[in-house]
Amino acid sequence: MQNRTFSMLLFFFVQCIFAQETLQTETTQLFNGKNLDGWHTDVPAMDKKPDLPNPFYVKDGNLATLSSPRGHIITDKSYQNYRLTVDSRESSRRVEYLCD
Repeated sequence: MQNRTFSMLLFFFVQCIFAQETLQTETTQLFNGKNLDGWHTDVPAMDKKPDLPNPFYVKDGNLATLSSPRGHIITDKSYQNYRLTVDSRESSRRVEYLCD
């Protein structure tokens, strides 16, 4: 019984090591630095006034926002079991992050 338990623990340990290595090597870049391909926006104010400027744009290879009208930028694809890394710079004091 102890041999079987040890073998099962060893098996799961090895599986965890391989799974961790796989997770660390698979990377998906969400933003290409050129345009907003692969993204769409949800800007409630644009529902009432479609002629408002899209607040999200690309500037010098970075994703930028006008801050007004307020809205969300959303990837076209859905992802799960991920770690999101973001470099950001805010020019105002008020900063809000919402993570589900």
